[in-house]
Amino acid sequence: MLVFYSALPKSPFSLGCGLGNGKAQENYSQGWNRLEMKMNTNVMTAAIALLVSSAGFADVRPAALFADNMVLQRETQAPVWGRADADEKVMVSGSWGETASTKADESGKWSVKLQTPAAGGPYTLTIKGDNTVEIKNVLSGEVWFCSGQSNMDFALNMLAKTSSRTEKKYEPAATCVRQEMETAQDELFRQFEVEKNTSPFESLDALKGRWKASSAANNPAFSATAYFFGRELRKELGVPVGLIKCAWGGTRVEPWIPAGEYLKDDEMAAYFERESTGLKDQISKWNPAKVEERYQAALKRWETTKKGRKPRPASNPKENKQMPATLFNAMVNPVIPYAMKGAIWYQGENNASHNTENYEHNFRAMISAWREHWDQGDFPFYFAQLANFKAPVTEPVEFNGWASICDQQRRTLSLKNTGMAVLNDIGEANDIHPHNKMDVGKRLALWALKHDYNRNVPACSGPLYKHHKIKGDRVIITFDHAGSGLMTGNKTGMADTQKTDEPPKYFQICGKDRQWKWAQAEITGKDTIAVSHPEVAEPAVVRYAWAQNPEAANLYNKEGLPASVFTTEAEIPVNAALKPAAKPVTEGSPKTRVSRLEAGEKQTVVVYGTSLTAVGAWVDQLRAVLEQNYPGQITLINSARGGSNSEWGRKSFDERVIQKKPDTMFIEFAINDAVASRKVSVEKARENLEDMIDRLLAAQPDCKIILMTMDPAVSHHADRRPDLVTYYQMYRDVAKARGFLLIDHYPNWEKLLNEDPGLFIQYVPDGIHPVRDGALQVIMPAMMSALGLKKGKPELNEQTPCWNYLFGMMDKLEERDRKVTRSEYNLYWKQQFAKSDADKDGALIADEYKSAVLFKHIDADNDGTITLEEYLATYAPFFGPHDANSDGKLVQGEIWKVK
Repeated sequence: MLVFYSALPKSPFSLGCGLGNGKAQENYSQGWNRLEMKMNTNVMTAAIALLVSSAGFADVRPAALFADNMVLQRETQAPVWGRADADEKVMVSGSWGETASTKADESGKWSVKLQTPAAGGPYTLTIKGDNTVEIKNVLSGEVWFCSGQSNMDFALNMLAKTSSRTEKKYEPAATCVRQEMETAQDELFRQFEVEKNTSPFESLDALKGRWKASSAANNPAFSATAYFFGRELRKELGVPVGLIKCAWGGTRVEPWIPAGEYLKDDEMAAYFERESTGLKDQISKWNPAKVEERYQAALKRWETTKKGRKPRPASNPKENKQMPATLFNAMVNPVIPYAMKGAIWYQGENNASHNTENYEHNFRAMISAWREHWDQGDFPFYFAQLANFKAPVTEPVEFNGWASICDQQRRTLSLKNTGMAVLNDIGEANDIHPHNKMDVGKRLALWALKHDYNRNVPACSGPLYKHHKIKGDRVIITFDHAGSGLMTGNKTGMADTQKTDEPPKYFQICGKDRQWKWAQAEITGKDTIAVSHPEVAEPAVVRYAWAQNPEAANLYNKEGLPASVFTTEAEIPVNAALKPAAKPVTEGSPKTRVSRLEAGEKQTVVVYGTSLTAVGAWVDQLRAVLEQNYPGQITLINSARGGSNSEWGRKSFDERVIQKKPDTMFIEFAINDAVASRKVSVEKARENLEDMIDRLLAAQPDCKIILMTMDPAVSHHADRRPDLVTYYQMYRDVAKARGFLLIDHYPNWEKLLNEDPGLFIQYVPDGIHPVRDGALQVIMPAMMSALGLKKGKPELNEQTPCWNYLFGMMDKLEERDRKVTRSEYNLYWKQQFAKSDADKDGALIADEYKSAVLFKHIDADNDGTITLEEYLATYAPFFGPHDANSDGKLVQGEIWKVK
């Protein structure tokens, strides 16, 4: 037996980008070639053994992790487990002289704990039952579990290349990754990759994978983040390192949490129950034969035209990687309780738009649950904060899901034995997967080297917010992890951070009015910064780097590590648009809005906005209720125009609003400002809104202004409004800052969409414009409550404008005769289907129908596609109930009626 511990090289890497020493490998490579020649044969033998049916355990079989080329955690009681015949005696022995014995239980499971040696190898692990399994080329060293989504999943070969979106300044990082991948070789550095799998309802104990040593042939499959983390440990510790990669791109935190952990918390339990119930329903409707038939038909159509993307077969609902607990069950649980030093984690991108406000709670639950299941105490858990991504913003923002995730990650550091690598200076605006994984690995390794290996590391983190004090018009921020002091700096690519003489940037400050300003900041001590703004006399909140891409953020410690995003608020404000409320959010007193009416005065009410107002049924319903409450006192003028946005609103304001001399004014333009093809930026939309407000108040100082958010605008085709919630949030911000009444319809519409998509379709058939019943059931209760109207019936027997709008669209399809035939009705919905069918293959996939909730609802057989038949089955049946006299034609007098 050959033990290398005393002669292990410090830097066994052949590098082409100046990050290591290629000669060291030559010092010990002799003798490994013979072992490597046997490696593939041994792995195949082990794999064949694992394929034996579990119906009868003829042979003792270790779990898949116990295979040739494995790495054991050094100097610990390491669990070793597997399968055998019931009551079969099993003995496990290591060539280093340790032995442990047990007997398989009634189900054939067995497990022992074996004392592992000091770092070194290669060793042999022998497992003997009725048969003998010999595991060769075993090393003892440091083992780390590496998990998360794509930024952990992405292998070296995926980051060794660039694309058309890669900016030139990031190309050197890709080159470095490629050189490392092609030249590095280290027999003492190995990775086991857990094969991707799902299991939504039961925990698995079997997995697939194999151990591979770093080499030109194997490096391409190494997780890039894990590789550069492990490489730092190899360089600094000089002992074998084993990585267990268990990651899946595009996943949320929820599938990585054990099912039992959900049941400990009411809100988590409700989420788990809702998602699980929906999945079971999908599975019950899954018809593989029908799915295959549709796929082949779509493929045949595509092969004829070659237009659009090639169809893909739909996947079984059981394979949905986002379901709660499914990845823990299938990928993490089979690894437990393999002995390891700790875990590293890179995830959060997919939660920036899903269940964002609960991320910290769920992330903490996951970490705690993993530690409980592993039964190795509070093992080290180090994670990467999200890197900067997307175009930088030019103005301070109130809410940003990406920044919220980052700050929730920072707050998770209060959990014992956790650490975080701050990455807001290494990201790429055009790529969610930054090429510079070298710094990611280094920064994660700093935590391990300092806290787990007692290395002299001056700073393992950049500055982290500790606390603050408000002193007059200044806020004094104190930081942890200031190292040898704070500084401003600039980092370019993989180079070390360079100190600058600039003042700290990207701090924002506000008073109680939450009017954010870019702040003035100065370093006042080794670990303190003073923040202020001349227009904020009484500061309330300070934030730093609060954006998806805080490109100008420049606060570092003198060790060159960047400061983390933070807000001084005890709780991160939740974007109301992401957390539906039972009641609309309102500001201002309803009583002040109706006081004049109660005194008998007459009032002019102007409503101004998009087609949601111009053809909105709610306008006539509001007119009716106001007339019932204050007969003869109200003049309601609809000055809205379909297709308009705030740019048009601002230009037309004098004619359409100011000349009407309104006493009360309703405004909504957000839904069209957010249209991607003619997008008005949030900053410009706010400027337009504020300008209209200022001009109106200058002309009518006593006018009562009411702002509104509307529905989610889940139109049938194209994702036209990807940032709509941000525009709605801007309306909330303006209302709060100005003290205006805000009637926030969005949360109630979003709640209805998620809880009853069928009813949502009935209320908003085109996905944008609520018809009579939608206005009656969703909009008007909120309006009446917000305005303090306790009586009045908004139900109307006359035609409603929105249905008139749809009626006109349908009537012109065959013959404009003021009648809509069944043929015209169906043709309208066929045209909507065709607009969504981008590749013209006769079926819709999720990417073509942007509302995931509605897609799931319409996809009756859950095969991952919507056929025209399914589409019409959802929308066309509305014809019958509206055809009051059953003559096969709709007239405008019938369009609002239901049999």
